[in-house]
Amino acid sequence: MKYKLLCLSAVLSAASAVFAIEYEPIPSPGKITATASSNYPNDGIAPGHALNFASGGGLDANGWHSTDYRQMWLTAAGALNNGVWYCVDLGEKVTLGAIKMWQYNQANAPGRDIREMDIYISEEDSPLPPNGRAAPFYSVSDGWSLHVPGHVFPNALTPSPSYPGEPLLEFPPVRARWVGLYIKSNHNYANPADIVGIAKIQFHAVKDTILLHPVTDIGSRTATLNAFMTSDAMPDSVTAFWGDADGYEL
Repeated sequence: MKYKLLCLSAVLSAASAVFAIEYEPIPSPGKITATASSNYPNDGIAPGHALNFASGGGLDANGWHSTDYRQMWLTAAGALNNGVWYCVDLGEKVTLGAIKMWQYNQANAPGRDIREMDIYISEEDSPLPPNGRAAPFYSVSDGWSLHVPGHVFPNALTPSPSYPGEPLLEFPPVRARWVGLYIKSNHNYANPADIVGIAKIQFHAVKDTILLHPVTDIGSRTATLNAFMTSDAMPDSVTAFWGDADGYEL
C-alpha cells in the first residue's frame, strides 16, 4: 500500500494533526475504459492497451514493462501538431489521489514519452467529450476542471525491457468519474510535434485516511480540520474530539 503524510491545519486555531492517506489501485481492466484523440494505424496500438494489466499485457510480476509496442498506446504520426488527449472513464465515482505512469517504452524508439501534460477531472456521469480544441477539456461548462496543470516528466526515457515506471504522481485527492490527460509535448527534441504514447497508466483511489497524531487541545476540545474523505458525501471538513488522556475519535 502507498501512504502519504498530510499535515492539516485546524480552522479554529493553530492546532494541527497528521494523517496518512492509504491508496489502492483501481482494478483494470474492468469498468475502466479509455478513448484518445488518435492511435497509430494498422498495428492496433489502441488506447485500451495502456489499461491492460492482465498477464501478457506487457508488465511482468515485478511491475516492469517490456519494450513490446503492441502492449502500449501510441498516437498517429504528427498528432502533437493538432493536440493530443487521452480520456479515461473510471466506471464510477472515486476519490482519486494518485496516478502511476509507465511511459511509452518501445525498443529503439526513444523520445515518444510524455514531457508535459495537464490532468483534468470530471465528477459528471456524462461530461461533454473532448474535442480538437487547444485544451480539449478546458471548459467548466462542459463538466471538466483543471486539477494538475503543467506536470512535467523532466527526464527522457531510455527504453528498457525492465522499466519500472515513473514515481507515483500524487495530487490533492479529488472526487472523479473521468480523468482527461491533455498531452502537450514529448521528449523528441528532433521532431517535437511528431508522436507520443503511454505504455501503462494506473489510477489510485484513496482507500482510507488514518489519524496518526491527535490535535492539540485548544480548550474547546474540538477543532474542524480540512480533510478528504472516502465517502460519496465527501464533506468539506470533519470534527476531531479528544479527551484528557489524549484519546481521540473521528
